[in-house]
Amino acid sequence: MFLHTSHIRIQAIEDIYHFRHKVFSVAELLTVDAITVTTLSNSISSYLRKLPYPQEVEVQLKGDGEKITLSVQVQRSAKEERLLAAFFDEIQPTNNSSELLLIKHFRLREDFEGKFRAASNILDLKTKEELAQELLESSENLRKATLAKARMENELNVARDIQLSMLPLSFPAFPNKDEIEVFAQLIPAREVGGDFYDFYFLDDRHLAIVVGDVSGKGVPAALMMAVCKTLLKSRASTEQSTASILTYVNTEMAKDNPKSMFVTLFMGILDVQTGQFTYSNAGHNPTYIRRADGELERLSKLHGPVLAAMEGLVYRESTIELKTDDLVFAYTDGITEAHNEANELFSDERLQQLLKQYPDEQAQPTVERIVQATQIFKGEREQFDDITAIALSFLGKGQAVATYDKEFCIKNEISEVQRAMIIFEEFAHEHRIPMPVMLKVNIVLDELLSNIIKYGFEDEDRLQLIDIKIELQAGKLLLEISDRGLPFNPFQKTPPDLSKSIEEREIGGLGIHLVRKLMDEHSYKRKIDQNVVLMIKYNIFE
Repeated sequence: MFLHTSHIRIQAIEDIYHFRHKVFSVAELLTVDAITVTTLSNSISSYLRKLPYPQEVEVQLKGDGEKITLSVQVQRSAKEERLLAAFFDEIQPTNNSSELLLIKHFRLREDFEGKFRAASNILDLKTKEELAQELLESSENLRKATLAKARMENELNVARDIQLSMLPLSFPAFPNKDEIEVFAQLIPAREVGGDFYDFYFLDDRHLAIVVGDVSGKGVPAALMMAVCKTLLKSRASTEQSTASILTYVNTEMAKDNPKSMFVTLFMGILDVQTGQFTYSNAGHNPTYIRRADGELERLSKLHGPVLAAMEGLVYRESTIELKTDDLVFAYTDGITEAHNEANELFSDERLQQLLKQYPDEQAQPTVERIVQATQIFKGEREQFDDITAIALSFLGKGQAVATYDKEFCIKNEISEVQRAMIIFEEFAHEHRIPMPVMLKVNIVLDELLSNIIKYGFEDEDRLQLIDIKIELQAGKLLLEISDRGLPFNPFQKTPPDLSKSIEEREIGGLGIHLVRKLMDEHSYKRKIDQNVVLMIKYNIFE
């Protein structure tokens, strides 16, 4: 069985003449009957002239060794079908009722295969006009492809600019901090992913490090990275719990996420005075701790799923202690999942070997060596994902400032307020806090604790406890009160207008107004399921 199909496009009257010539030449090759040749080609061209342009005609040759069948599929025009009936052996509507199949059989006795090939070549032969049209279409397609490529390159450049503009790139990052060294590096892929890193001090003693990977690539991933990074830093400015920070960020990002993107993320907070390292992992690669003796610890525990996937998730956290010359190494899967030309993975095992290789290395040489090893391993293979790593070297505990603290809890009963005030007075006497400061803080305790006990709990929560922490450090007194009552910020109410008479003022607010006046700083935050109020009094010994 021989089969050949050609598609011929009719866009103008000249194309019909070219098509008529092809049919004439095929018929002339397959039969010696000149009348059949002429009438067949004339009838089909007359029919096509009655149809609108443009149109596409499908011509098929089918041979079984004894006969060759010429089939022509054209648009259907019931009014003009009579022009064809006398010249084709069969006229059939196709499955698509708007098209018509015209069939003509030619019986052959010699050189069957050669004539079939010759007829096929005639149908495929392009006229100068057809070649010119194809060249024009090719040029247009090339122009569109070039524009699309330029547009894509521009988008990639925008994404890369967004990504790199959001990263801290100045090293050494904290030249005046002898306790730590931080270094990070990000090598973007051509189709920019959503990798990012960050590091910043929350206060004099707490350093946060972050590494994350947004799903997807290009501008959408870069924009979501910018949103996530901004939310993290904003929340961390008032919060030192990685669990609470990630819980908040997840809820905010999941609220409006129509494309169902997500972020894997690792966040850690180091107390540079004690070496305490608190961290949370939201669906990210495990982080490594390389101890000073070369031992490698893998922090593989997950504290919650990826960020932005679902509202209402509560994340957890873990705490470990870093000792002098310990190193924290966090990264994205662009390192361990890098492929070489043999389609092999860089792998977790290769990363672990590199981390163990030089146990005395600090942050910068460790990151640079591992990133370079990843690129050498990749070779000429295209980089399909961002390569990102961050390391934190803990070089020793910072100079400690004398700190005195007291932590206790009371029941949510009014009689317990007096007990809290007595405990604070004992702390004040022990550390020689001046009497005026002690009296002011007792007024603050009375006001805040009374409010919490009276209004902070529902009836079924009557057996809750209220946590109180007092801390004295270098002439600064901190008072922190935490409860698990209803979410409530006591400082959100507008201060009362004292220029008005008592009858004109709104009820309430005077007590909190007094608290504001007696302390130098005040803040409120919702820490997962807790209300946390922090009050600060400076220079208490002056």
